[in-house]
Amino acid sequence: MAARRKLSAAWTVFGALAPLWMFSPGPGTLDNPVVDDGRVFATFHTFSESRLYALALATGKEQWHRPIEMTGILVAARGRLLFMDRDKSLHSIDAATGRDLWTAPVFFFLAAGDSGIYVLDSDRRLAILDDSTGRVARRTGVRGDELTATSSSWRSSGETVSTSRTAAPCTPSTSSQDVRCGRTKPPAPRKRRTTARSTSQRMS
Repeated sequence: MAARRKLSAAWTVFGALAPLWMFSPGPGTLDNPVVDDGRVFATFHTFSESRLYALALATGKEQWHRPIEMTGILVAARGRLLFMDRDKSLHSIDAATGRDLWTAPVFFFLAAGDSGIYVLDSDRRLAILDDSTGRVARRTGVRGDELTATSSSWRSSGETVSTSRTAAPCTPSTSSQDVRCGRTKPPAPRKRRTTARSTSQRMS
């Protein structure tokens, strides 16, 4: 009851919520909203075309728009917008201007982080692209069909493939595969288990 009274008091103080602004470029569908660095990005679709819009987060004022052909989701990272097209190419554009930066052929786009852009390359192997050029910075021997996505890592054949950063670049971590450096750490030797039955037999 106390929690309900606090919630009611909060609504009384702040009043009913109302939108700060609304945006509509015309008849069609707006989707894929992404917020990054003071901007809202969204794709707009009609029967004849698709466009990407950048709006000021505080006011909803349009900053730029451009035609776009994409499949999947729109990702904003480090001042860039990333998306795949139907021809299996990854596109990077400048979030401030909408200008094309680079295009790279990949099989699948996985994630973007401070250490680069994680993809499955054309050979369906885990690789990291340089976010400024789109060129392959690191390539691993892990195949895409060996990966199982988790919240902070991938798992390959029962061994963890970590995407997190470490203090020193390209140093072996607890992972079996250091994806930033493209090298494999040998798995730890398995400890031999001794059962109580086998122990008693040796004692007799």
